[in-house]
Amino acid sequence: MRRTILAAVAVLLSFAIISPVLHAAEPSDHQTQLAKSRQTWETLKAKCGGNYSYKIRWSSWVGFGHETTIVVRENKVAQRHYREWKGELAVPMPVEPGQPQPPQPEGESWVEQGDTLGSHKKGAPLKTLDELYDEAAKILATQLEPFQQLYVRFDGQGLLASCFYVDTRIADDAPTTGVIISGISLELPKTR
Repeated sequence: MRRTILAAVAVLLSFAIISPVLHAAEPSDHQTQLAKSRQTWETLKAKCGGNYSYKIRWSSWVGFGHETTIVVRENKVAQRHYREWKGELAVPMPVEPGQPQPPQPEGESWVEQGDTLGSHKKGAPLKTLDELYDEAAKILATQLEPFQQLYVRFDGQGLLASCFYVDTRIADDAPTTGVIISGISLELPKTR
């Protein structure tokens, strides 16, 4: 019995000693994942000729939010679409044929292109995915405070979906610092 207790204590002590080392090594794992994801992105970017779009979406738990779509052509931002909603679902539910259409969500929407790019204050900044990968790398190099939590995710293709941190002292709609992408659409050339 005494040996069992001593063995359990030894395991707990070794975990307590190793745990900070594992936690400290975590960012390098994220950096490795980000580097692998960036290689995947470089391959896909070449296949689509730098023609793609991505969305950045934010919504509050009380029913309002906004979404920005950035359209990139030949590796340069070509358009920025913005829409916001208040009090309604951001994605309307399908309606049966012949049934009345639900009211459209209230909120501002606009499209920028050409000389109007960057003319609105609202919306995600005019950045390419390359710039978002650079931003994610800076986030991973940031020394976080004990009250900050890091989140890193990649989508099904292995592309960057999020790399951000939040202040865990704030419960609802805590501000985020970093990158959160809600979807990436590549415009691959059509095969005949």
